Amino acid sequence: MLVAMVSLPFVQVVAREVFGMPIIGVEELARFMLICSVFLAVPYVVSAGASIRMEEILVMLPPNIIHGLKLATALICTVTFAAMVAASLVAIGTNLDNATPTLGIPYWIFLGAATISFSMTTLECAIQFFKVVLRMPLYVTFPQEQEPEEELDLPEEMRPH
Repeated sequence: MLVAMVSLPFVQVVAREVFGMPIIGVEELARFMLICSVFLAVPYVVSAGASIRMEEILVMLPPNIIHGLKLATALICTVTFAAMVAASLVAIGTNLDNATPTLGIPYWIFLGAATISFSMTTLECAIQFFKVVLRMPLYVTFPQEQEPEEELDLPEEMRPH
């Protein structure tokens, strides 16, 4: 999808400037793909803990306060994303007859992507709340993201002394 999202505007510019024949609706389709790709990424960003946080400040606090802040954060995020699910469902209901002007893509498709994304993110935030309660690690990580356990095999002149 990312390749198509980047390639379509390029093809549009070439078709318009070189051949004098623009492709109708390419910008609209690229915008649609951009919106959908952002919504697809939100649940993963939350589950991986890749959102912006002030870890430097958090680590200076006592463990009990950190635990309370994590509980509050997970609960607030769960409620916020649940409200966004409700709002997107209302928006779908009020825009069932609307579509984009050029390609006629129904608005409920855009809003459906938001609803699915916000629903998955609400679930992830609720899971994180229970992980905090059970004092489990919050975020999903993969082995490739971990620091190596052994020392790096650096040449002698590059090793710290």
